[in-house]
Amino acid sequence: MCLEQLEKWSLIEESAMQQKSRATWIKFGDSNTKYFTVVMKEKQQQKQILEITSLTRMKLQDPRANKTEFADFYKSLMGSAATTLPTVNMLTQKYEALCLIGDHKAAGIDGYNAIFFKKVWPIIKEEVCEAVKEFFITGVL
Repeated sequence: MCLEQLEKWSLIEESAMQQKSRATWIKFGDSNTKYFTVVMKEKQQQKQILEITSLTRMKLQDPRANKTEFADFYKSLMGSAATTLPTVNMLTQKYEALCLIGDHKAAGIDGYNAIFFKKVWPIIKEEVCEAVKEFFITGVL
């Protein structure tokens, strides 16, 4: 009983801390402050592609090599009407991308946040992959 109460109050405290951090962002984040600059710099660092695997299965980490590989890949697609594209295991790729999203990020237009999709992934993974495949074939979501 005591352990359940402790866990309950711990979750309440965590929720309050998340709300306070959002309030701090609202108060200081959008003005031209040092806080805003630090946060934006950190976010920019997270949006970099640091490593890719080439079509020849080599790991590339050099930014120039990555740039060349991207350009060569898309040049090879130009003028072709391929029925299939080289892919990796879609289920693994989708789940890895899902795991990179913070659990308490704002919900999508459907009202569900990332933690919901992480919890139900074993149930919905096949349908999600089929929907993605259909989108790339038809262009309709």
